[in-house]
Amino acid sequence: MLPGTPLLRDRLPQDPRRLVHGHPVEARQAPAEVVARVMTKPVVTVTPGTDLTEVAELMLEHNVRSVPVVHEGHLAGIVTRRDMLRTVTRADWVVEAEIRNRLGMVGGTRRWQVEVTGGKVSIVDKGNGATERHVVDVLVRATAGVTDVEFTTEPVPAGG
Repeated sequence: MLPGTPLLRDRLPQDPRRLVHGHPVEARQAPAEVVARVMTKPVVTVTPGTDLTEVAELMLEHNVRSVPVVHEGHLAGIVTRRDMLRTVTRADWVVEAEIRNRLGMVGGTRRWQVEVTGGKVSIVDKGNGATERHVVDVLVRATAGVTDVEFTTEPVPAGG
């Protein structure tokens, strides 16, 4: 079996639709019985202090979904694609709290009414100033987890 061959491929029956489309029947191989025959080689590892950008680049370069984390010659953990995604996704309430903190520095906490839903930020500008709005737009879009920003001058009524 070649390195990288899926573990289950030879344990499942071949798809009969392959014959209809003229694909040749592949020779069956004995299923792998030991990890060494199916594991990814060479092993790509990182240390706990490795920058997340470097980990992402390694995952893409080596087409792997997880990377072992090694510290002083021992396995310290595993970082997965899901772990990487968690670093860039944030709960709406966390994003909203950070935005409120940032906007408190620009016009005070009473000037801006903020609501975050699914990463989309709705801001009611009670002062209606174009220059301040531009500054706020830049500050809010620079907040991790923000997907879009919308300004209004009137509060959105409850329930609609």
